[in-house]
Amino acid sequence: MARKLPPVYPNLAAEMTRDNVSREDIARVVGKTSECVGGWITGKSGEFPISGAIAVQATFWPTIPMCELFKRVEPEAEEVAA
Repeated sequence: MARKLPPVYPNLAAEMTRDNVSREDIARVVGKTSECVGGWITGKSGEFPISGAIAVQATFWPTIPMCELFKRVEPEAEEVAA
């Protein structure tokens, strides 16, 4: 079974949990699949594109500054190696 990767955007993940916003909800806004969005959130498939981040912030959290919502935190070295 694959290990669940921690989010590289922990503030976004926390707001999603707090407001019950799913990856599917975000996928609809950015026009991608929920798997693609999940890859962005975990950093597995690159960074969240700025156009998508703008759309997500405007749709769900317009009062939270973009730099706070999408603050990127790199995973610990041992998590990457596992």
